[in-house]
Amino acid sequence: MAEPSPEADPLPQDQQASAPQPADTPGPKYANNQAPGPVKRLFNYLGFQARRAFWAVRGLFGGGPPKRRARVYWDDDITLTLQNLVRETETKASGKVQVISLAAFRESIGELWERYQSRILMIAETSIARRIGRGNTFIALEDDSWLLLFSRTDEPQAQARADAIAAAIGQKLMGARFAFEDMPLPESARLGLADVLNADGTVNLDAVRAEVGKIKADQCYRAPIPKSAARKAKDGKTHDGKPGGKRIVVRSRPLPAPPAVAPPPPVLEEPSQISRLTLRFRPAWTADSQSVNCFYFRAHTPEGVNITDDDTAALNNATALDFVRAGLKAFTDMRAAELPFTFVLPLPVSAFSITGLVEAQKLIAAVPREDRLRHLRLDLRRLPRANPERLIALRELFRSYVQGISFPINPFTSMDATLAIDHISYTADVARESACTDNEMFEALLMLKNRAGTRHVAVTGLRKRSHLGRAVGAGVAEVSGAALMDEVGELPHRLQTLPRESLIAVM
Repeated sequence: MAEPSPEADPLPQDQQASAPQPADTPGPKYANNQAPGPVKRLFNYLGFQARRAFWAVRGLFGGGPPKRRARVYWDDDITLTLQNLVRETETKASGKVQVISLAAFRESIGELWERYQSRILMIAETSIARRIGRGNTFIALEDDSWLLLFSRTDEPQAQARADAIAAAIGQKLMGARFAFEDMPLPESARLGLADVLNADGTVNLDAVRAEVGKIKADQCYRAPIPKSAARKAKDGKTHDGKPGGKRIVVRSRPLPAPPAVAPPPPVLEEPSQISRLTLRFRPAWTADSQSVNCFYFRAHTPEGVNITDDDTAALNNATALDFVRAGLKAFTDMRAAELPFTFVLPLPVSAFSITGLVEAQKLIAAVPREDRLRHLRLDLRRLPRANPERLIALRELFRSYVQGISFPINPFTSMDATLAIDHISYTADVARESACTDNEMFEALLMLKNRAGTRHVAVTGLRKRSHLGRAVGAGVAEVSGAALMDEVGELPHRLQTLPRESLIAVM
């Protein structure tokens, strides 16, 4: 795909003399306005071949063309520029600090990234350097991400320039034949500046990396999976002649336009069924307070099925959003009454559309910040099958808005992908394990506690008092279920203290 002419890449020096000139552009000023003769063109060609031969011979003895300088990831000038930009910007969502990331592109091409990494980075950094503009700065923050500091450009122009740079990188990668069909191309995004400075005004590099991590995770989560990523070539071999593997799509000419078809009729979203549900609260005992000071929001169908825990329960996007609204209203009422409880809001992820998840994030963000950061926890339920990167993207979508994020985990399974994820807690539902013995329950929960390390572990669905005692004895941080207390229709007005010894007395 051709670059726009004002920013087109220059031809190699040895090809500039012979490159055709556009009809409306004056050519080189030769003597008597005549092009060089055949003898001079022959010498130019022989000189080019001689230079190639020289570098080839020198390469045999350890020499070669000048190497590209080493990548610089951070220095004092970058720190000072970023500090000044943070102080000067009127809004903490300033477009003068941009991030360009190839994270989604990298995930799409898989093992090809390792093979072509140096070439891809050269394409990206060359495109950024040529287009960022005089007086502006860029820095390689990660192996696949760059921070762009537009200190001499206003915010709208900075955003437009960053978008143009991302588009140019995408065009060059397409031209370099790295792209799969439907591959996510590079994107630019604003860097949030609210938390990147320390109290003394210095830049917190960890905070900068965390903000960039959120941007990368969001782009990876939204990126489509390339249709050709797992497709083999027609002859059963890859582009390099080896059997199997991924196939790189090479397009030598534009594809013909698809035939015009009538657009499909709009899909009408199913109406919310929240009015049919019964809303309840499940009490939970916590080891830190040795009291019942945590409550899970619950919703049951007329048949008694819990919509957040049972994957077979029918649940659409509209109902899931109304469930979030109802839970946040109950949380707001709890904080208005100044009750010192932790409120756990289950989030049935598979029921939401992509826009529904973003809407849920906005609803949570509308709650007063101090209340949700101190008393609101999200319990992600009904997770689709996903790799850890997608789970991390879900975590980053909500983590900065609440006290914590909880993922479900099976204590009777030795391997679980969520154990590789940090900054989360775990919720183990053992409602279906009531037939196991007390010792089996104790050993499974003790093993889970050891694998979780310092991360918070909650056990729900405890139906036997002996299992409850074993869970507390295993050292888990939180327990709940019918063995502790039944669900209630309203939150209590005070804490109920339960010493640890009273719960493990049956052991």
